[in-house]
Amino acid sequence: MKKVETEILISAPDSDVWRVLIEFNKYAEWNPFIIKASGKAIVGEQLQLTLRSGDKNKDMNFFAPS
Repeated sequence: MKKVETEILISAPDSDVWRVLIEFNKYAEWNPFIIKASGKAIVGEQLQLTLRSGDKNKDMNFFAPS
């Protein structure tokens, strides 16, 4: 299985970052790559993610563990 990892330093409290990350209905407002997310941010649940490539006609849907 392939895995993608990244890291970034954010100058904000963890609770503020988490609040933004679990507001799935707002992803398209700030994330040009993951344009849609749904599910429950609970360990063991699945998230459905819609990723946008450079070609807007080729969005990809994934299921990911939370």
